[in-house]
Amino acid sequence: MLLFHLKQPKLTAGKTYNVSAWVKLSDDNTAVSPGIKLTLQIEHASTEYLELTTVTNVVAGDWVKLSGTYTHSITTEESAALLYVESNELTADFHADDVSVILVEQ
Repeated sequence: MLLFHLKQPKLTAGKTYNVSAWVKLSDDNTAVSPGIKLTLQIEHASTEYLELTTVTNVVAGDWVKLSGTYTHSITTEESAALLYVESNELTADFHADDVSVILVEQ
């Protein structure tokens, strides 16, 4: 699992964001084909986990783009926003690149 702490600017209620990351399984992991997904954790009065993408199978050596859209509906100010790139295979060794959270202009 890789974790990215989203610091500034903070997410704004009512705004929509495109979230994406390119992921690649390490070349020495040809024996597994794990599923990988993006999950957003929002810390405010409580903790919420939001799955931004479905689980996508990744094979060794190929870059795969994971992307999803998120509309921030929490009106209280969050204390933290964390983006997880996570695998359903605990021993999977993978890389993430070009991770982005971009405000969709409306």
